[in-house]
Amino acid sequence: MVGAIQLALGPLFENPQFEVASTIGEASAFMLKAAPALILLDLSLPDSNGLDGVFRLRTQQPGATLVVISGRDDQITVALARSLGIDGFISKSHSLPDLQRLMRLVLAGEPVFPEPVELSAAASAIAALTPAQGRVLAAVATGKLNKQIAFELGVSESTIKSHLFSIFKKIGVLNRTQASILFSHLSEN
Repeated sequence: MVGAIQLALGPLFENPQFEVASTIGEASAFMLKAAPALILLDLSLPDSNGLDGVFRLRTQQPGATLVVISGRDDQITVALARSLGIDGFISKSHSLPDLQRLMRLVLAGEPVFPEPVELSAAASAIAALTPAQGRVLAAVATGKLNKQIAFELGVSESTIKSHLFSIFKKIGVLNRTQASILFSHLSEN
């Protein structure tokens, strides 16, 4: 895929210079030496669960154009990545001409995301949580630790862990950070 992306992007720049990193750590180390204008990120890097990679790179290079190119293009992943401040989300299933067209749009400053970016599925998933799970999710979204949540709700810490496992599965996230972002994003709308 790296070769296809370089082939697609080469004609869009006068003298393109590409640096390829196979981990978020490698990308971060490179960005300490040079500030890239464009960052293309695959969500499947080995040292990242995907969205925390987006968060780490966006934090390190807030002014760079950040585009996710991924096969994980479900609505929740796209919505969560978008909430982290990416400039575009392009599916790996696009053809080379489509990739070039979409990258031209991103480079022109236009946001590029799959249509439509709907949160209704995520909202439905959160609405299907039990009241106890809803309280746990709301507490997680405020940054509280499992021990604090257990104390406030008068249950054991293992009960909180059990709720979190069920919550993550029901709303389609991998960890408490993603759950917090999704909950916060839906709460704002």
